[in-house]
Amino acid sequence: MKKYWSLLAIALMIPGVAKAQTALPVANPTQSDIALDGDPSEWIGDAAVYTLIASSFDSDPVTLSLAYSPDGTKLYAALEMREPVAKTDIFIDAENDLVLDRPAQFVLRKTLSVVQAEHKDGARVETSSRPDAFVQEWLIDLAALGVSVPRDVPLVIGFDVELSDDDGLTHQFGAKGEKWLVDRRLERIALLPHDTELGTIAGRIAWQDSSDAPPDWAYLISEDGFYRQLLEVDRQSGRYAAIVPEGRYRISPFDTRTVFSLGDDHEFELAAGQMHRLPDLQARLPYDVDLDALLTEVMERDNVRALSFVYIDRGQTVAKRTKGIMSDGTPAGEDALFKMASVSKPIGAMVALTLVREGLWSLDEPLANHWRDPALGEDPRIEQLTTRMVLRHLSGLPNHASEAGLEFLHDPGTRQSYSGEGYTYLRRALEAKFDRPIQALAKEYLLDPAGMDSSWFQGPPSGLQNYTQKYHNEFRFDPPSWDEAPFKGGLLTTTDDLEAFLRYFIDQSSSFGDLWSDITRPNDASLLESASESYERFGLSWVANNDGTLTLSHGGSEYGARTYMVILPEEQTALVVANNATGGRPAIRALAEATLLKNRHLPAIDAAFEDGESFEW
Repeated sequence: MKKYWSLLAIALMIPGVAKAQTALPVANPTQSDIALDGDPSEWIGDAAVYTLIASSFDSDPVTLSLAYSPDGTKLYAALEMREPVAKTDIFIDAENDLVLDRPAQFVLRKTLSVVQAEHKDGARVETSSRPDAFVQEWLIDLAALGVSVPRDVPLVIGFDVELSDDDGLTHQFGAKGEKWLVDRRLERIALLPHDTELGTIAGRIAWQDSSDAPPDWAYLISEDGFYRQLLEVDRQSGRYAAIVPEGRYRISPFDTRTVFSLGDDHEFELAAGQMHRLPDLQARLPYDVDLDALLTEVMERDNVRALSFVYIDRGQTVAKRTKGIMSDGTPAGEDALFKMASVSKPIGAMVALTLVREGLWSLDEPLANHWRDPALGEDPRIEQLTTRMVLRHLSGLPNHASEAGLEFLHDPGTRQSYSGEGYTYLRRALEAKFDRPIQALAKEYLLDPAGMDSSWFQGPPSGLQNYTQKYHNEFRFDPPSWDEAPFKGGLLTTTDDLEAFLRYFIDQSSSFGDLWSDITRPNDASLLESASESYERFGLSWVANNDGTLTLSHGGSEYGARTYMVILPEEQTALVVANNATGGRPAIRALAEATLLKNRHLPAIDAAFEDGESFEW
């Protein structure tokens, strides 16, 4: 007898927790293949329907409907919204290894205007509009991707949707951040035979030391290996729970911040309709590890080919490593150049801040006195734009200019909105004022004083033979070109120079006088787009927080490079990690947990990693 399939979006029920979720609905499959015509009314009654999470405060509701074909090989998705969006991203990991940068990846990432021509084989989309809604109806053919869908056992896949307008992310299905950066946090959906019986499990993680922070997850896998799931653990009580298919399972405490299991497995049998309470799982801290062994492990797991790492604790360099291989296959040594992505911003901002300290530049003079971007035409808001606004990400300019060119997204000074274009504007104003390229200004006002003799905002004269070329899995990006200095994200530097910058910044912090309070004072909360940004309030170029410990931090993320820098200036403590892989943030988190966060509670830094990738089997 042919088995039909149902769709279960995995959700958690955590007993005793006020914000506990209930199980999302189980939907019957559609009874026949669906015509892809932009009208989901013919099948929507059979679908599981979800409201997408709004990522901006003024977004209209968007609904996502999901259904499977009778044979379980085709996934149908319908998105209904008030207005069209600029881009729809659908992320699928059909084999549930939950890692997008592997050969099985299936990422749909194109604008709607070219979606049919450029999406990968196995996906089609139709769009339609009516007075009350704009509809996208998707067919994703898992069989066309070569995925073998089991007929008689549950299958869990990773799945997410993101909708973006020209101003950035607007809606998403999964709750774990932008998926091209956070590609190990796909939401889970389970494809179940229609007659699958479900049961409920519940338990608690018990720590050896009650003062230890609980882990993120408990890891659950069925005896046959077809069903596996990470169950979120409540941070206060240590409890977890979930509705899952009947069967035999094993479960263990698992901290996704590291590559280590935190305790022994427990095996159990779950019967249909049963509420099964598990004995406490005993967990232990995993952070007393050899750093070289940890580096080897995280680089292998995350496909990181080269990594730079410096940790300074109370003025002493406790650990400094350059590990991996260069783009030509030779070992990465002390002269290996890493691209710092957006960590370039606070490093480059030191040039402008030093000029301000020396009385040669003003935080509040209009940049239009030195540079007026012709793309902005006669827009009067040019006159309002200042260095202070750029460094606080209050410029009103976008992170990246659209195909139509540079334009203001909102009035300067009215809203915190991360902007790389603001830094480009500042760089052009500095170059125009001093009639020198940014590399020359940086050399005089930062690089030489700090002892950073191998750092470049423009291409090094000796070439890029020591460059750790960027990778997205097996795809290697071309070396950078410098038609213009990439002030907002293109700094190339070495491990030694990163250490020199950390020490220089800590040493110089006492010399900034009144300017230091500007650097370390975060934007007012009223300037944030949403409450979720409470730990992402910018001072001058740094994310600034003071929850008992002053922390200045900044991350960098782009295809082929992941970086992170955090400084505790009052403790003379700092950490910087750089690597050359799109999916390299788990390595950063593991190193942070093993060093900076080992004996400190820093809510701002924890929050920075909260939506980050994790290690998963």
